[in-house]
Amino acid sequence: GRAVTGGRSPETPVESTLCGLFAEVLGLEWVGAEESFFELGGDSILSMMVVSGARRAGLAISTHDVFEQRTAANLASVAVALTADAPPAGTASGTGEVPLTPVMRELLERVRPEGLSEVYQSVLAVTPAGLDFAVLTDAVRTLVDHHDALRARFTTEPEARLTIPEPGTMAVAEWIHRVDAVGGDLRRLVDEETRAAVARLDPLAGAMVQAVWFDLGPDTPGRLLIVVDHLVVDGVSWRVLLSDLARAYDGLAHGREAGLAPVPTSFRQWAGGLAGQAV
Repeated sequence: GRAVTGGRSPETPVESTLCGLFAEVLGLEWVGAEESFFELGGDSILSMMVVSGARRAGLAISTHDVFEQRTAANLASVAVALTADAPPAGTASGTGEVPLTPVMRELLERVRPEGLSEVYQSVLAVTPAGLDFAVLTDAVRTLVDHHDALRARFTTEPEARLTIPEPGTMAVAEWIHRVDAVGGDLRRLVDEETRAAVARLDPLAGAMVQAVWFDLGPDTPGRLLIVVDHLVVDGVSWRVLLSDLARAYDGLAHGREAGLAPVPTSFRQWAGGLAGQAV
């Protein structure tokens, strides 16, 4: 991990749990109870990992709580012990206005708002042979509904911020394209389709994600290109997004609910050629 940071030690079991979660999610060895999650590099997707980790530890908090409270000490004061009938953390309260994190503001200082769609990260994953495109589309929709940040729309007036609509409101089918890649030059196709996908990103219109499936025929593993605007994704987030996508596809393909638990799952199906191409 990176360097140990300063600040006072946690003084209660709940503070201790939350400090540990902040450190784990941010890749730090230790985080003080009064340090801001966002000043240490947290973002909206990482805040969801804190929410799901807290849930596993028996604490109900929402992503909104993380944005409002920022420190483990403040969060500890609003965290509720999970009981059998506690509402799922981070459901309804994950929608609405979200202030920009320091990392997002730093990005905005480097590129004007119109240039945001040119700052992206992409990943190319191997998909199982015999992939069903309709199920893949449903799995991506499930992912977008599950991870609030992927539904974000960037707004500049009256101030720069993200607005997150309710799940189920995005035209996700328009974000996913199938390319017949049988007998084609895959490398050239991926380059061309990456450029086209980046051109379709539009944070101001709420199009933060594009996916392109390269269909290499029913008996050959295909490739899935996912391009996400850098405002809402970083290196740590990919691990969560890809394992959730694999889990959603697997569940839907077998006629089950997607069942996205907060626990990261095995990459088995997708790993093979997981080549991060962060640009």
